[in-house]
Amino acid sequence: MPESLFRNRVLKSLSPEDFALLRPSLHRVELDIKAQLEIAHQPIRNGYFPERGVASVSPP
Repeated sequence: MPESLFRNRVLKSLSPEDFALLRPSLHRVELDIKAQLEIAHQPIRNGYFPERGVASVSPP
């Protein structure tokens, strides 16, 4: 996926070299409403770059 197809400002702000390093690992996913992205005190397995919607942090 070319960098220009992303809406996320963090991804769009990366240099072409940095974006090229991430590109092989980027996958678009659809998340359900109230999907839990990470669990407190557990290793983080994925990074998310939201393109639209809202993400929030709830107290554990």
